[in-house]
Amino acid sequence: MKELVTFLYGQPVGILQQDHSGNRKFQFVPQDSRQARLSLAMPYRETPYQRSITDPFIEGLIPEGEAVRQSFADDFGISAKNPFALLEHIGFECAGAVQFVRPDEIDELTRSAGELVACNDNEIGQRIRVLFSSPKGSWTVGRERWSLAGAQSKFALRWQDGWHEATGSEPTTHIFKPGIQDFRDQALNEH
Repeated sequence: MKELVTFLYGQPVGILQQDHSGNRKFQFVPQDSRQARLSLAMPYRETPYQRSITDPFIEGLIPEGEAVRQSFADDFGISAKNPFALLEHIGFECAGAVQFVRPDEIDELTRSAGELVACNDNEIGQRIRVLFSSPKGSWTVGRERWSLAGAQSKFALRWQDGWHEATGSEPTTHIFKPGIQDFRDQALNEH
């Protein structure tokens, strides 16, 4: 049985488990989790949520495109069809202030391990060019551990007296998207 401890706003609220057959379930931890608002579909309860509820929740936190998932899977040596395995590698920062952490990484998370690496406009431009030219590639670089849903290429940075790549469990503040090549006025439409 593999486990990912689930944190919400920096506090542990549950355990995501996957057995050897690939069945997943989510169990809230009893202490202080009654107030946790992890998902409208998963309010606090004492019994575990089985795969039929758990899978749609975690699928909504990871990239949608098959090619992007495969790129991440190739980077980490895992199956692109296993959302649990993807969260093991990119779940340190997910939408909604939720984090998925292997038990052996909890100390790293609670110590706020990670750093902010300053980047300039040229480096940001280069990252946009790479995503634009290879929209089906992996979106993260170096030690970034964030995950965003969707099929469109993107990357996340943090603004703190300048732009920074956020590594480890450091949070990001902004999402950059290079645009979809075959969709005229896509940026205007999305705005």
